[in-house]
Amino acid sequence: LVPKKLSLKDGNFTCVGAGVRQITIFKINMYVGAIYVDEEFQPKSREVSELLNKDSDVVIRIEPVRDTTGGHLRDGFMRVLAPQVEKLDLVERENAKKALDLFRQHFVSGPIPPGRSILLHRTSTGTVKIVYENDEVYEISSRWLGNALLNSYIGEKNASKDIMEKVKRGYRSYAMEKGA
Repeated sequence: LVPKKLSLKDGNFTCVGAGVRQITIFKINMYVGAIYVDEEFQPKSREVSELLNKDSDVVIRIEPVRDTTGGHLRDGFMRVLAPQVEKLDLVERENAKKALDLFRQHFVSGPIPPGRSILLHRTSTGTVKIVYENDEVYEISSRWLGNALLNSYIGEKNASKDIMEKVKRGYRSYAMEKGA
């Protein structure tokens, strides 16, 4: 079950959508992914892509539905994020590579049973906080990494069509409630 609200030391967040990430051609459910926005966030449009262009706090919550490992989840993120680095100019590329190295080194390791959650918190200041079971694991100062992680769920080339579609619908409803 995906909580409607999250309370972190940095603030309170509202879920705008959640869906299932499946792997392989056999469509095996791997985890539930959810996107949360800061309760203070005031949307300007009803398009979820607005989150990619804003300096706002957003949380990606991942909860496995079957036994997995941090290494397995990390490797999945690396397969999606690494190709994005090559599209950057030389200076941005070097900074992004450093951020990815830190992400790889400090991502949650070991077994992650069903029902446990990992939070990837992109802050408004451009930091990504990795949180496992309410304990902050590591903090990476990289606006690129935060946007790339979020883009991997709500961008054109996303990790899960189910998550993207449900977040799009949920964000639209959230924005309408907030008057956008």
